[in-house]
Amino acid sequence: MIMRPKSSIIWSPKKIPLDVCLLLLLLAINCSGNRNFFDDTEAPEFNNEDWMKEIPDNTLLSAVNIPGTHDSLSLYCTRLAICQSWTLDKQLQAGIRFLDVRIQCFPLCGDPVICHGITPQFDWFSNVVKVVMNFLQAHKKETVVMRLKAELCETGVNTLVKVKNMLNNNGAAGALWESTDVPKMRQVRGKLVILQEFSGETQWIKYDSLDIGDDYQVQNINEKWTSVQNHLNSAIQGDKEKLFLTFSSGTGISATQIICALCPHHVAQTINNKLFDYLPTLASNKNRLGIIAMDFPSAQLIQKIIELNQQTN
Repeated sequence: MIMRPKSSIIWSPKKIPLDVCLLLLLLAINCSGNRNFFDDTEAPEFNNEDWMKEIPDNTLLSAVNIPGTHDSLSLYCTRLAICQSWTLDKQLQAGIRFLDVRIQCFPLCGDPVICHGITPQFDWFSNVVKVVMNFLQAHKKETVVMRLKAELCETGVNTLVKVKNMLNNNGAAGALWESTDVPKMRQVRGKLVILQEFSGETQWIKYDSLDIGDDYQVQNINEKWTSVQNHLNSAIQGDKEKLFLTFSSGTGISATQIICALCPHHVAQTINNKLFDYLPTLASNKNRLGIIAMDFPSAQLIQKIIELNQQTN
């Protein structure tokens, strides 16, 4: 379940404005949902560790329906910022094959810090690489796609050098897709495919070369779902040689306002439910949806995305 910080404040309506009381009350409520489509527990109901072995070798990675997580390592802070409840190894075991990893580099630190915006996530990029490579070594028919984004300012640091050092020193040497082209499955089994979103010479697939649907600022939950559905439909109709990425995640929190009922946890409860109901309607046709990045996905929702590959291949 989501961790909540302890507080020594004595709560009194006389001392705290009503709107603040309501905000804190909403944050404190445990809103755990139906594990059919939403899961904020510590582990998935069941695992799906080797599903990619069923994908034919000549299939382009862009033609595979891939379950993923948004801000995959955002496990700590408050409900306003937490996006996942499973650790990285549990996500991979559950069948997640797209990871959204955010790093921050500091001049005097060789190992990039894992973060969510300005919020550190108490981990290092080197540990992420180790977990991914240990998984791929144990499941050699699988591949992992990783968006690697440098958060905040890169002034005074060489992100590319730090990233390459951590990859080479933690088991990824020789297990990377070293090209900007979209590979076929046979070319990346047992390998990590990086989507590069940081400065420096282009070494891997550029993140902005994808067709991306990411309306993450949510004012209205129904409008958010319409945006998700529209981009999934674009993926169905789009170029099968191009990677499509749809974020079902979102938040009502911005620099100017907080819509507490639309924090990542609450958005996921509604959108995951709609996605869970929508995916079976596509099963009878050969539909390519591409990558779907989610907050708090359930094992059953992940399974539904995986099962669509049985119709597309």
